[in-house]
Amino acid sequence: MALRKPKKVVQPAWHPNFRNVDTLPDIKAIRTDFVVNYGIILLAAGLLVFFLKNEFSIMAVGRDINDFETKISENTGINNNNLKLSGEFGALSKELTELADFTNVPVKPSELLLGFTDIKPDEMLLQSISYATQTVKLEGRKTAPGKLISIRCAVNGSPAAVTQLVTEFVETLQNLELIHDSVHKVELQSLVRDEAQGLFNCSIRIELVPPQNK
Repeated sequence: MALRKPKKVVQPAWHPNFRNVDTLPDIKAIRTDFVVNYGIILLAAGLLVFFLKNEFSIMAVGRDINDFETKISENTGINNNNLKLSGEFGALSKELTELADFTNVPVKPSELLLGFTDIKPDEMLLQSISYATQTVKLEGRKTAPGKLISIRCAVNGSPAAVTQLVTEFVETLQNLELIHDSVHKVELQSLVRDEAQGLFNCSIRIELVPPQNK
């Protein structure tokens, strides 16, 4: 049996054979224009989508603003009407409160007016009588809810006679049976001569406090 010769190992050439085209690597130029074009198209499409999205968002916000402005305009009229009604109600409520306070006196207003008229001297003319609710200061630092009666009057006579007449009238008010139980203080606030009319104008203040609050 004959011995086989070992196969000869062929070492590859250290450089390609330029004469054998089939063994040469593919060194043809690769075109990249289409890659750049696709990138530009994708970028433009992305920008267009972003722009359209923002435009739709702005349009939606604009519609919401218009809706809100419409609602505000509609509600403004309703609110103004409510404010007007509220003001009218407040004024009416105040008048009713004042009326209730005026009638809430120890005696009826008509009886009080007749009582003052009966005891006033003939030389005295009652010009006005007002009534209001107020907090009355008691002895020390105590206070109590009370009433204030203000009397404005004019008196004819000499200074000495007018002074005596008004002083006696104040004392009479202090002891007037109609309000005696509620009287806290009666004082003459002013007595001034009116040179033009030849009269003396006087102002008298009466503070009333219910007996249970004294």
